[in-house]
Amino acid sequence: MVALARAAGDEPTDRASDLTSPFVAAFGVTGAAVSSLGDPLGVETLSASDARSARWEEIQLDLGEGPAWQAAASHRAVLEPDLRSAAGEAWPFALSALIAEGLSAVYSFPLSVGTIPIGVLDLYDDTTHTFDLAHTSDVRRMAAMVGRTLLVRGIEQAATQGDAAAPPATFSRREIHQATGMVIAQASVSPDDALLMLRSHAYSTGTTVDEAAQRVLDRTLTFTQPTTPRGGPVP
Repeated sequence: MVALARAAGDEPTDRASDLTSPFVAAFGVTGAAVSSLGDPLGVETLSASDARSARWEEIQLDLGEGPAWQAAASHRAVLEPDLRSAAGEAWPFALSALIAEGLSAVYSFPLSVGTIPIGVLDLYDDTTHTFDLAHTSDVRRMAAMVGRTLLVRGIEQAATQGDAAAPPATFSRREIHQATGMVIAQASVSPDDALLMLRSHAYSTGTTVDEAAQRVLDRTLTFTQPTTPRGGPVP
């Protein structure tokens, strides 16, 4: 957790593994990767602990299917400790390709800030049943830090590049405070994350935070928790 907290801090880093290597060290898996899978950050691999993990992640992104996509769509973790025994009906091509590339197990965790989907964290292993499923809660806690870090970095990068849609870093208007309170109630998040969700919506829609806040107050924009279908992947 300390290593991840350091990587998630304010100091920039050029290491592609800065957000994933702590997971490898903490949970003894072969590798890890983090990708965004749509708005507001696009579709790309944002961090990988090593070249093999980057390749396994690339397969899923290129095919548009796999446990990463399933985890993101269902808002639940997809835990496959033995890919050769996995059903994989939802991603047959990815299953075959991942096995062919030497992958034996994969554990995919959705990343989000409140109700804003960010992407997915994938833990990869070239042996079966290495990851202790009892540690899934620990992974979720660390993944929450990663999701928030990625969203903040994306918004701040847009601001640095002069993106007109990127809002300023601080706000004081009454409407924004009121809207933040409503988002807290809707999404059950902290005040900081509620404001970050407003910033993310403004960033992804090309509007201002003022406009996003007004829509929340007008009740034309809500941040209620997504519903999760019954059954499906392991939570």
